Amino acid sequence: MTATITPAEVIPTVVPDWRRAHAFIMSWVDTALPGYRDVSIGGTTYTVTSGYHRWDDYIDELDTAIGASGWNATWSDETGRVTLSGSSATVAFPDRLGWLIGRAMEPTLTLTSQTSVTSLYAPPGCVPCLGIVWDEVDIQREREVIYDRSRRQQGYIFGDTRVWRVRATMTRYALEALLSGWTLRGKVTMYDPANPAAMSATEPGGSLTGYVLGLSDVAWLDADSIQGLASVTMLVSTTTS
Repeated sequence: MTATITPAEVIPTVVPDWRRAHAFIMSWVDTALPGYRDVSIGGTTYTVTSGYHRWDDYIDELDTAIGASGWNATWSDETGRVTLSGSSATVAFPDRLGWLIGRAMEPTLTLTSQTSVTSLYAPPGCVPCLGIVWDEVDIQREREVIYDRSRRQQGYIFGDTRVWRVRATMTRYALEALLSGWTLRGKVTMYDPANPAAMSATEPGGSLTGYVLGLSDVAWLDADSIQGLASVTMLVSTTTS
């Protein structure tokens, strides 16, 4: 069954079983502006350093930011789950950082006497996939491109641009994270932990980084299963320079 996706609020479902991921749709996070950079531990608010960070670097910067509290932040490149841990303290998310890492659905979540806070939902900022492949679109022959005009970014095709058709297989929990919108807009990296180097002439199997033009298709592979699988197709643009 193929579904047409329209912008809508997506309510995530708690992931009951964190399956091993073989690739990730990894976002980039701008912490120069408020919104996704603050966490409070033991009553003190810590802020991720200003910058435009790829997801793994974002978690590293979060780890650095909360280091003074005695806590640390880690990210699993096997499941995609984020963990904050340290000595017992009250942990609060004054902005949307908690949502981005898959813990809090809304800001102002406060947890008392915690030694560990982990993702309950597939993180909207880094969607775990069972596999990702892509092929280049011949934009001289294929004229139809779907543009994403919602929220974070709008895609454009311009000079010196290559367009890629990305196909990802994921669980329904990961699909919920994807459809919440963060990785459907702006800069993303199709990341393979087994080959994290950037794709190039010498690394043709490396990770692909570009800008999302739009989501074109979602096809359920086993919709009747409790843990359904979906095949997702999206368009991503890169520059040739």
